[in-house]
Amino acid sequence: MRIDFIREAAQVSSSIVSLSETVFLSLYSIRPAIVPRGVGVTNASQDIQIDWYSSKSKAGASISSLDKLDTLKGWQTVLDGTKAWVQYDNVDFGGDKLNSVDVRVLSKTGGTILVQLNNGKAPVIARVRIPIADKWKIVSSPISECQSGIHNQVVQLGDDRNVQIDRVSFR
Repeated sequence: MRIDFIREAAQVSSSIVSLSETVFLSLYSIRPAIVPRGVGVTNASQDIQIDWYSSKSKAGASISSLDKLDTLKGWQTVLDGTKAWVQYDNVDFGGDKLNSVDVRVLSKTGGTILVQLNNGKAPVIARVRIPIADKWKIVSSPISECQSGIHNQVVQLGDDRNVQIDRVSFR
């Protein structure tokens, strides 16, 4: 009888350890591989978290945490190399006249980001020059004529540099 009790206690203890390890790993582990997913329709004037992309280039586009020591601070999109891009689907540009794009970025090399609509097949609506910086900055750039309605947004690196992007919004 005592052996059965000890065995059951050991199983319960093992289950608790396993559960606590699972919770710990869920909270502090690296983000799982990103797969395309729908997030509904996003208003263009809201912060667009492009790490929730719908598709990306095969090379040069990746996702990583904003802070390697605290993954709860959020995620960033890293574009590294010519023609690296991500696409975020279903951005609603509504009927309001939008004049500029704001991008929260960090880059030790500087660079240029190109913003396009409609799967990258439309003309570039903004060229955002990213300064060399060691802290996050919000950089603004005017946009050319932008059609109202819902569009897929493509953010592409315009040169052979490295730029980290936290979010994008239009105003």
